Amino acid sequence: MSLPPKTILFDQKALAALTYGISQVVEIAAITLGQIQHSPHNSATQSQITSDGSQIAQNITPQNPHENLGASMAKEMAAKIRETTKDGSTTGLLLLRALVVEGGIKIATGKKPKALNLGMEKALEALLNELKKNLSSPIRTLIEIKNIAKSLTNDPLEFNQEVETLLEKCWDEREKKTAFILEESETQKTTFKHYRSINFNQGYTSRYFCTHPEKSLAILKNPLIFITDQKIRSAQEIFPLLQTIAETNQELFILADDIDEEALSTLIFNTLKNSLIKVVAVNAPYRNEGKKEFLQKIASLTGANILSEKKDFSLNAMHHEYLGRAAQVIATKNKTTLFLDSSSPHKNLHESSVIIQIGAATASEKMQKKELFEKILILITAALEGGVVPGGGAGLLHAAQTFALPKLSKEELDGAELLRKACEAPFRQIVQNTGKNPSATLQEVLAKGKHFGFNAVSEQVENIFEAGIIDPVTIVENSLRHAVSMASKVLLTDTLIA
Repeated sequence: MSLPPKTILFDQKALAALTYGISQVVEIAAITLGQIQHSPHNSATQSQITSDGSQIAQNITPQNPHENLGASMAKEMAAKIRETTKDGSTTGLLLLRALVVEGGIKIATGKKPKALNLGMEKALEALLNELKKNLSSPIRTLIEIKNIAKSLTNDPLEFNQEVETLLEKCWDEREKKTAFILEESETQKTTFKHYRSINFNQGYTSRYFCTHPEKSLAILKNPLIFITDQKIRSAQEIFPLLQTIAETNQELFILADDIDEEALSTLIFNTLKNSLIKVVAVNAPYRNEGKKEFLQKIASLTGANILSEKKDFSLNAMHHEYLGRAAQVIATKNKTTLFLDSSSPHKNLHESSVIIQIGAATASEKMQKKELFEKILILITAALEGGVVPGGGAGLLHAAQTFALPKLSKEELDGAELLRKACEAPFRQIVQNTGKNPSATLQEVLAKGKHFGFNAVSEQVENIFEAGIIDPVTIVENSLRHAVSMASKVLLTDTLIA
């Protein structure tokens, strides 16, 4: 069976096809932007209603193969934005469309793509500097944290006591660099538990220890802790350990100097064949004195005794007195974290963790709740670290009007102006989604000053900070950087084969 012939497009026809493909993706995703969001329904899959621009984009495939290349570029960019910050993909898509549409017009009038791109890239840094220096503000209150989270919940019922608890813990732990870890609960109840923790850059010795292979994670609950500063050389040496955990239905974490292939194979075989045995083995990090100090620290924190040659090393004679305990252990390929109960007397731990076990009545509800919590944690962390700017597209709009242009050639100035104009796109779309006049509203906002924007709920121009409509600087920056990067690739394309 012969394949259909390929078609080649050049120059403006190639750019037009890419632009139209991008526009088809953006046209659907754009209606989700703003506090009053419309959520397209995808009838081609299981019943799923979403306002996530990236998820919507992935389901749009133009029939024209050349246009589909443009759509694929838009989807790739949206996915990268979502992967990095979980939010801002729709804003990125709107910026991308504005850049390639206006850039295409300039190229059609004889402007050089390379000069446009260079101008955009130089102006980008100046614009972001303006955004951070003159429009951003640090997070000062819990109310501001809650306002950021509300932008993610279309349904007021979603903003319940569990979300309130999450936000309060984020606020309480803001100066402690606390790690928040999400897990799925086996019950319908969502719980929050605080732990002291310690982590180190050494992961499991085999992927076969993974309890969650789809995520490449090994998770042990309330495991016994066995520590030795020696090499485990044979299978016979570890049988007492395996027998202990099998008989008592407990889980085991092994931290050893090294494990020979024979012993490791035995551990793996028993883990795979016996459901009663859950083991994770990790080689100790560091060398020489550094390793000794590290093992002593872990032993002290977990209540374990280090089994060593100095203590008549013999695994065959191992007793429970050598074993310690942790509340939980999470190991990846490159990192291991031990969690101890916050009531532990050991206060020399600098790390702090909150494990959130997410419960719900159904699997789909649990998945949606977990995704919401993930988004909230990323946005709140970004806001606490980098501050916030006026939301609803107002931050980009004001920064684009007031940033100081760097030294540019005449041709590069066209690229800077292209970026300036594109930064109006998210604001205009939000206004348009309410049925108001984008141009008139934009002029009113600019006339009133940098703290003003458009409130899509009240459909009024007002002080956007006082209204609680704010965006983390990091999210806005991430969207703009990805849009400029992808637009540069599109505008430089002069040949398409599909």
